[in-house]
Amino acid sequence: AGASPDGECPLVVDDSTPSCGDSRFGCWVCTMVEKDKSMTAMIQNDVEKEWMMPLLELRNALDSRGCGETGPEDGSDHHLRDFRRLTGAVQLMATGKPVPGPYTQEARAFWLRKLLQAQAHIRKNGPPEVRDIELISIDELQEILNRNSGLKGLCGTNDLREVLAWAQAGKDIPCLGTTHADYFHGPVPVTRRLMEKETETDYEYNTGLVIAEAIGERDPLTMPAVLVNSHGPFTWGRSVAAALQNAVILEEVAKIAFLSLSIAPANEIEKHLLDRHYARKHGASARYGQNKV
Repeated sequence: AGASPDGECPLVVDDSTPSCGDSRFGCWVCTMVEKDKSMTAMIQNDVEKEWMMPLLELRNALDSRGCGETGPEDGSDHHLRDFRRLTGAVQLMATGKPVPGPYTQEARAFWLRKLLQAQAHIRKNGPPEVRDIELISIDELQEILNRNSGLKGLCGTNDLREVLAWAQAGKDIPCLGTTHADYFHGPVPVTRRLMEKETETDYEYNTGLVIAEAIGERDPLTMPAVLVNSHGPFTWGRSVAAALQNAVILEEVAKIAFLSLSIAPANEIEKHLLDRHYARKHGASARYGQNKV
């Protein structure tokens, strides 16, 4: 077999035979190299390797030069980083610009999301020998959650009858009015159904993955609940008490939505009203209710 269009050649066991390739092999996340040419050629020339595409895209995105239209003209990743160092200090370069610090919360969430999406894609589309791949462990995810999200409590229950009905119907709980908007910034999403292979292997882990898929790019504190299709609800918050409170509120908004739709068809609340009611009770600009002591 000859070399690929990218200059790669087949694996040569005889070390006395010179290689005809001109790219590096390995060092998948080494950003000293702009692109992983070996992996690119492998995918381009073998349809059975297309399942690896999310890994290639993730690797190229980790290289700041791969930011493309989303990054600055100098190809740096400074737009993804805090202007402060880990200590909180601000250091200036000779140009007067701040020395970039660690990745921002938003950027870290982006990388984690891309990693989980790549893992889910491989488990769904990869060959049998890689479908149990674990790019990040549950313990690692829990540590990230503890360090970064502000989420300290989780509640899963099968005692909420109205919410269970929505979950078993496989339907989002629509945001029809301001009571819902006061606590959940939009419809409460329901996950996709788990596939057979996902229930047979790592059932709990895969349940967590579909919950993450359902939340998507939203801040989990603005949507502190998900319905697991055919199963039930999970809620969370900054404390165990907050997670439990969100479960109780979720039951009430599920009941209100059901009653509203049983009276007459209803449209979801307008975005401007949704944003207004959610913002007045949450975040830095919250102004509803008594001041906290």
